[in-house]
Amino acid sequence: MTKRALFRLLFLIIAIVVAFFAYRFIFVAGPAPEAPGVEPLLANTNPGAVPNDEFLKLLEQVKGIQLAPELVFNHPSWLSLENFRKELGDEPRGRINPFNPAGFDDPSVATTTEPASTTRAR
Repeated sequence: MTKRALFRLLFLIIAIVVAFFAYRFIFVAGPAPEAPGVEPLLANTNPGAVPNDEFLKLLEQVKGIQLAPELVFNHPSWLSLENFRKELGDEPRGRINPFNPAGFDDPSVATTTEPASTTRAR
């Protein structure tokens, strides 16, 4: 083999290796990163089994809470609340032409212009 043919072969091999790694790391996505705290489901899990989870225990405790309306609404904290609501007055609704720019159809701002006459005085 000549020196030139050997150089071409070596260059071809290096180009193939570089192309393979470029394809592998640029175009082929790796496995999706796992979200923290998420466990994959296994094929042998029993869907009817009750999970031993602290959250479910707390949820069961919250289910048992019962509120008696007479105890809540007669409590001094509830009775000490004040209503600061203000009644709104009637305001004009809508616009003459909703497609005009804002303020264009306001009667206090509107000015009237006489149309220019199309006929000339002779």
